Amino acid sequence: MKYLLTGYFLSIAFAVTFAQDIRILVKPVDSKFWGYSDANGKVYDAKYLYCEPFSEDGVAVVYSSARKQYRIINRFGREIETEVTDFDVKDYLSYYPGQFTGGYLVMRMANRWGAMDTTGKVIVPMKWKTLLEFEKGYGIGVLKDRFSVINARTGRETLLDEEIVEMKPFQEGMAPAKFKNGKEGFIDTTGRIAIKPEFQQVGYFFGGIAWAKNIEGMIGYINKSAEWVINPFYTAVKNMDPVSGLARVMFNEKWYYISLKGEMIDFGMSEIMDDFHDGLSKGRKDGKWGFLNSKGEWVIKPRFVNARDFKNGYAAVSIQTNNTEDELWGIIDTTGNWLIEPKFRMAKDVVVLKP
Repeated sequence: MKYLLTGYFLSIAFAVTFAQDIRILVKPVDSKFWGYSDANGKVYDAKYLYCEPFSEDGVAVVYSSARKQYRIINRFGREIETEVTDFDVKDYLSYYPGQFTGGYLVMRMANRWGAMDTTGKVIVPMKWKTLLEFEKGYGIGVLKDRFSVINARTGRETLLDEEIVEMKPFQEGMAPAKFKNGKEGFIDTTGRIAIKPEFQQVGYFFGGIAWAKNIEGMIGYINKSAEWVINPFYTAVKNMDPVSGLARVMFNEKWYYISLKGEMIDFGMSEIMDDFHDGLSKGRKDGKWGFLNSKGEWVIKPRFVNARDFKNGYAAVSIQTNNTEDELWGIIDTTGNWLIEPKFRMAKDVVVLKP
């Protein structure tokens, strides 16, 4: 009996250990306010006219209409006391993401930018003319018209090459950079020029692959050694999905999928071609949305009124209710089974929180 009880409690512990703690930004039916749902569909704090998705660190940015201030909440909906309170998370054109990325929130006070960590402490001083979002503690800032790499963990600021005139945020440890000669390359987190500015334009790295446009204006895909993985034969491209190993490319004014072997594929199964995310692509047939795998097979048959891309193994989808135009949104997994059956007026992407 002792052995059986031990096994029983071990199985319970195993299930609890591997249960995912998730948060989804949702708007309940008959409500104008946003809140957050867990994996069971229980909605917390549906009281915000404006709020941002949770980060995987378990924090989210919300706006308090009563205090006319942005606040930070934890996974339980409780406010986190912050070192400063009168801050903004957007610029005048609403460019900045307004949410925690890479463990830090980029924010503005008195027209200067800095960043706080998930405990509410100001880690990056409020001195920057421009500050891009962080990835794994590394960000890009502008001060006196010079770019620097900022290590938020150590406080180190590395001044970049003075020839750089434009920068984008880090993705997989590489940040696209444009130089005075009009060409683009990449900077790594040490501030070194990791890929020389030899391209008309470059994209972000996903799974070690980024698109790049050569001097002749044709686009292909490179690796982090600046080697062509897929030769530049295309006039327009999209990001490579690391799971499926497929991306969309335009050739002779028609869109195809292309594999890492350079094979162009036209599934011909969907009315609309969409990008792959988490190994699946949205597709539409007879006006309904479903999902295709990398072989062009309907792994989730078209039956939804609307659908978002898969993220973290889940996607928000909607169905029509009671033969009306009303939609209810729910969450499915990659097999098409419901994690949360349709019950929301609106639903965004699933965020899996760290333990």
